Amino acid sequence: MTKVHITAAQAVTAIGLTAVTTTASVRAGIRRIYEHELYPDEEGFPLSVAPLPSHQDRADPFDRVAPAAVQATRALMQSFDPTHDRGRPCHLLLGCAHPDRGGALFERPDDMLPVVLASELGGLFDTPQIQIFPYGNPAALFALDAARELLAREPRAVCIVGGIDSLLGEELLERLEEDERLKSEGYDNPHGISPGEAVGLLAVEAAEARTPRRPLAQVEGLTVGHEPRPYSSEQPSMYEGLTGVCRGAMLEARATADEIEAVLIDLDGEHHRAHEWATVEIRCLGPRQAPRRLVHPAEGYGTIGAASAALLLAIVATSRGWLDGLDLVLASDDDGPCGAAVLRRQWRGH
Repeated sequence: MTKVHITAAQAVTAIGLTAVTTTASVRAGIRRIYEHELYPDEEGFPLSVAPLPSHQDRADPFDRVAPAAVQATRALMQSFDPTHDRGRPCHLLLGCAHPDRGGALFERPDDMLPVVLASELGGLFDTPQIQIFPYGNPAALFALDAARELLAREPRAVCIVGGIDSLLGEELLERLEEDERLKSEGYDNPHGISPGEAVGLLAVEAAEARTPRRPLAQVEGLTVGHEPRPYSSEQPSMYEGLTGVCRGAMLEARATADEIEAVLIDLDGEHHRAHEWATVEIRCLGPRQAPRRLVHPAEGYGTIGAASAALLLAIVATSRGWLDGLDLVLASDDDGPCGAAVLRRQWRGH
């Protein structure tokens, strides 16, 4: 498989307006999840939520997240050099919510948000080709896998890989409330989720492209798949899906369990996710003489759905010496999709 680099990353979350500030906030343990009066449960108690810090007066999640996505796209483009990059082929590969969950901000390539972001990119690159990956939490890993295939055929191309989502839509909140999955005083549920919203974008290029940008991370291994008995099926799960993709990514990377320095995962407080991770850890990683760092940033910026994997990848890419060596990114969705990637952040000081 063609080696690819993450050469730039941007994000907007509840704890940071860029990827760098989000990563710094995760490292510092900053949390911006709070009880918000605009989001009460059926008993009238405020839910614990993590909205984006800008445009909080806008009730519609699209009206908050879309400007943030444009902001992140423009910031990402600042990493490119018009002299070197103008006119390069470009692919916009965006992850969104799984269709069974509902509440997606976009679903098709011709929906407003992908078209607007492609227009922004078109100011520098050739007209971007848009693909949508409706796989929920691991959507950006599916998009990254597609980027590797595209760059094998078009090594001069630039792939913009991302995930954008909000769990703060009224209908989605009502559904989560009916399923008793929300964290609030009214439900006496300390293990519920805290809905959030986020944008994560990555520039991905072939290692052979010889761009003027120093790579932030190299993708050493990547596998995507599906859990045969996901949480939404209400069947007992053996967590074969995440186990399989974890093994696949480590096999491609030729990485032993001892070589994995850190694991970044989309744990968000729910019991079934903790059980899934514990099972995968036992099967794929096991004990390690030196402590292995476990990073689960949803405790700081909330449950962010289809933006989850994009943010985990961006955190590795912008960790600036905090996460070095080989890092494992894991993400799974309630409706079955799952993915794993092994990244090497080996360029210190960037």
